[in-house]
Amino acid sequence: DTVVQPNPETGGWRLSFELMPGNEKLVELWARLRNDEGPLSETWLFRWTR
Repeated sequence: DTVVQPNPETGGWRLSFELMPGNEKLVELWARLRNDEGPLSETWLFRWTR
């Protein structure tokens, strides 16, 4: 499940999700929050490894 919610501490946004990698040893993740007017955040990149 993906959840996006306001972050009252920073005035920004918080994105959370559950990663279920199965048997993968490497998973590359990226996210960018946006609305109809354009980006709300920078692009977030993360490499998860076992």
